[in-house]
Amino acid sequence: MKRNKKKLLLLAVATAGAYVGGRYLMRRVSQISDRQTVAQRQVWRLKEHFESNRKTCNSTVISLLPTLKDALHAQLNAEAITAELRTRPSNKLSLWENLKTISFARVVVGVVSCSMLVAYMRVQLSILGATMFRDLHRPPGEEPGAPPDVQKKFLSNVQFFLQDGVVGVASCTRKATEEVLADLSLKHQMTSQDMVQLVTQVGTRMAANAPGGGGGGGSLGSCIRQYLTPREPLLQLEGEEEGEGSGDSSCVAYMLSATRDVLDCSDFATVLDGLINQGFAELHKGLCDVYHSAAQASSTLPLAKIIPLITDHYQVLFSPTFIQILPVLKNVGLHQLIRQEKGPVNVVQIALVCLKLSPRQRSRRTEALMSLLQEEAEENSITTSQLLGYTSLRHDLKPRVELPAHYKLMQHKNAIMPTIAQLSEVPGVILSLTKSVVVHFERLVKLLQLQSGSYIMKAKEGLDGSGRHSVYNQQGSFESHNMIVWMWVPLQLAKDSSDVAMIDELTCSTSSTGSSEIVWKEGAPSSPEAARPILLAVGKEDKDLLNKLIPPVDAEICSLQSKGVKVVVSDQEYSLGIEFFRSMNDGKMQKLLLGRGGAFCVLCFYSEDDACLAEQIVEGFEIGDVDIDSLKALYEDLEVDGVVQSCRGDYDFRHGLTQNPITSFSVKTFPILHALLRGLDYCLKLVYKLNTEEGKQADQCYDKSSKEEGSRDY
Repeated sequence: MKRNKKKLLLLAVATAGAYVGGRYLMRRVSQISDRQTVAQRQVWRLKEHFESNRKTCNSTVISLLPTLKDALHAQLNAEAITAELRTRPSNKLSLWENLKTISFARVVVGVVSCSMLVAYMRVQLSILGATMFRDLHRPPGEEPGAPPDVQKKFLSNVQFFLQDGVVGVASCTRKATEEVLADLSLKHQMTSQDMVQLVTQVGTRMAANAPGGGGGGGSLGSCIRQYLTPREPLLQLEGEEEGEGSGDSSCVAYMLSATRDVLDCSDFATVLDGLINQGFAELHKGLCDVYHSAAQASSTLPLAKIIPLITDHYQVLFSPTFIQILPVLKNVGLHQLIRQEKGPVNVVQIALVCLKLSPRQRSRRTEALMSLLQEEAEENSITTSQLLGYTSLRHDLKPRVELPAHYKLMQHKNAIMPTIAQLSEVPGVILSLTKSVVVHFERLVKLLQLQSGSYIMKAKEGLDGSGRHSVYNQQGSFESHNMIVWMWVPLQLAKDSSDVAMIDELTCSTSSTGSSEIVWKEGAPSSPEAARPILLAVGKEDKDLLNKLIPPVDAEICSLQSKGVKVVVSDQEYSLGIEFFRSMNDGKMQKLLLGRGGAFCVLCFYSEDDACLAEQIVEGFEIGDVDIDSLKALYEDLEVDGVVQSCRGDYDFRHGLTQNPITSFSVKTFPILHALLRGLDYCLKLVYKLNTEEGKQADQCYDKSSKEEGSRDY
């Protein structure tokens, strides 16, 4: 012990030091972790707060759109000029010139003012959100910087733009429009690109004419932002006496000063230019669509015809859809504003950071975009790669053809897709035949631009089975190699003769024919592309399965044929009558539907023996007189316990009936394809037999002549 006393002492000191150091290190790590957690929590709170403000911005702007529209209407009133033109005044030419200027000026000032309102409200809500966030973390005992009355007074400053600022923007826009359109007459022929170029020139001239534009050296956003807030400070708030509410006044004045600082920075001008450019891009697209729909086959239109198109399109700019198209300013880089040290957060700094984009935010945007793509792909039952592929295809073909967005394709597909439901008793799906007919008629109305009235549609329908399908070893597969498909094909659409007669009476003319006027006819009724599905079921083509499938569809067909259907398209009512022909069935299916499994022919009551009688062949066979009601009555007479009693030689009164008819429609057609095959087979058999008989006669003649010559030689 004495010899190792010094070593033991050193070991004890080292152990104690390690313990104390470890405890201290653990405490420091815990403190650092707590500080990081608190800081991260503050970041997320601030982010959620600004995200809430961002969502509030859109709803606030949409609520202010009627006020903005009324303010612009007071400055640029095209409707009053249009109403005056209808009275045929003497100064018609000057009114048209004034209408020309106001129409172009309104669409330009509509885009610019909406963009300015979105940007200004975004800045205001960001500054107010920063102040409210600072209030959440104020020291105990300190008065809040933004109570509700202060918030209301601060946000009410947008009224300056809606009242005075709009007047300045409208005046600047009208002046620029007059300069651009001064040399253009109403008869000037213009293409869609010329029309878009005029709108762009008006925006460029506005930047040059605006105070501070410098003769065209500045951007439009930097020149017109002066109309958002007054340049002079507010001397006294509304409703306040001298010496009262000094704290509220100073808080509002501070936030207004911060707002001006943000509006004066170059970042805000950049963002405002981006909003205006995006608005002009959507305006150009909308104007081109309206132009092409009006021009149709013509490549140019006179300016006088373009003015009404622009006047009508002005209303679209104040819809919530157009506001949501404008890009929303993102709250980015907020983590940089959370300071470790105590002290208030700089309001101006927060608002400025909201207008910038950091690398981390770009990464977050990419992740959010991929998440949105995944959601969009799942909603449309496609993969993300297919969605990206279609988007890439749109981009590649954009110089040649304008393809719609993928979500618009899916919306159109869902709009024209009939209701699909699962079959209750057998595996399969069934579509609403009524909805399918209505959708097809609506598309014909829009395509042919049909007037309201009564119409009659003729269509054919039928079902058939197929087999030898592969059964795949996967979840959801059915253990069956057979399926049944029911389709219908619209053949023609005609306007009811009563409607045609009424129109002829109104126009004091007479119809060329007394029948219904055919307005559309299917060019390829036997093409698979003309067929519309009704039903798809898994199972073999037999009477048990057909007894479950036929009745509901037959009931819907009977309802359509007896009552018709009322269709409303673009606030116009149409009456549609429908006539179906069950002609898309083969011989086997017709025998099952009629219950005549032992019939020689499903279109008549002749037997096979009758078809061999020479007298009957000369007389001919009358077909098409088999009525479904007579077959059902015959079944009731012959059935015993649900089974048709049969015996040899009973075809004359049983007519091949083997079961109760499944369908409620009489069959008046026969399958042409099978008739051709059977007819060809019959002709070939005749040829074979004739050749055989002639061969036998030739052989007999040859044998007889050979014997005679042989005996003579002998």
